[in-house]
Amino acid sequence: MQPKFLSSGSTIGIAATARFILPEKLTSAICWLEGQGYKAKLASNMEETFNQLAGNDEDRASAFQELLDDDSVDAIWVARGGYGSIRLLPYLDWRKFLSHPKWIIGFSDITVFHMFLAKNGIQSIHAEMPINFERLLEFPAAPMSIKNALEGKLEDYVWNSSPKNISGCVKGMLMGGNLSVIYSMLSGMIPSHYEDIILFIEEIDEYIYHIDRMMQGLKLSPIYGKIKGIVVGSFTDIRDHEIPWGTTYKETIVDAFKEQHIPIAFDFPAGHTPNNHAFYLNREISLDISETASNLSWL
Repeated sequence: MQPKFLSSGSTIGIAATARFILPEKLTSAICWLEGQGYKAKLASNMEETFNQLAGNDEDRASAFQELLDDDSVDAIWVARGGYGSIRLLPYLDWRKFLSHPKWIIGFSDITVFHMFLAKNGIQSIHAEMPINFERLLEFPAAPMSIKNALEGKLEDYVWNSSPKNISGCVKGMLMGGNLSVIYSMLSGMIPSHYEDIILFIEEIDEYIYHIDRMMQGLKLSPIYGKIKGIVVGSFTDIRDHEIPWGTTYKETIVDAFKEQHIPIAFDFPAGHTPNNHAFYLNREISLDISETASNLSWL
C-alpha cells in the first residue's frame, strides 16, 4: 500500500519515539517544513524525559498513537533516533493506521517501524530526521529529496560505482535500514510474503567483526535466499581492533553473499552522513549496476 502523497497545506506530525530531544533542536526542521507550505504538529511528549528517553514506554507510545490515529496528520516524521522505538511495539494499536496509512519518515532506530510496515505491505520513507536537519541544509538536494518523496516526485537515483561493486541487474522489493536493527529483528519482523528482496543497509560506529556477525546472522535466516540484490549506504566511523579483522566492511559484505552471486551497489547517498537523501522503502525497484554507475529506478 502506498500512503497518500502530500501537498501544500498538509500537516506533518513530529514524533519522539526514542531518545529525548531538546525543543530548540527542532527549529531548523520546522522552519523548513513551513517554508515548503506544510504545517507541523508536535507530539504531546516532545518535552518529556525519562533517563535517555522522551518519556517512559507507555507515554511515548501514547503520544505516537495519537499521531497514528489523528486524521488531521498526513505524515509522521520521527524527530530523532538513538534507541527506544522497538520498546513501543507492544503498546501500539495499528488497526486504524493499517487501513488508512500515512507516511512514516526517519532512519536508523526508526528501522523498527520500516520493518513493521514491510511486514504489513506498506511503503515508508527512509530519510534524515529533524535533529540533524541543520547540517542537511548544507546539501540542498538532500532536504528537497524529502519533499519530493512526500509529494510523489522523487526521481531515480544514479551514482558512481565503487570498485567493490558486484555488477548486475535485478528487480525486487526494496526494504531494510540500519543493519544492527535489522539483525535484532530477524526472529520476528522479516516479511514472509516477499520473494525477491533488494536489501538496503547502513551502519555507524561498529567494529568490522560485528558487521561480519550480522552478515552471518543474515546467512542463517530465512531471508537470505530471498535477497536478490543489495544497496549499501554509508558505513560511518567503522572500527577495527589492534589485531585487524582482515577485511574491510565492503569486503565483509561481499564475502557473505558470494554464494548468492547477486549484484551489490556500495556508496548509495543515504545513512549516517550529512548528505542523507530520502528514498522509499517497501517499494518495488530495478537495480542496475555497471562498472561506471549504479542506477536505482522506481517501478
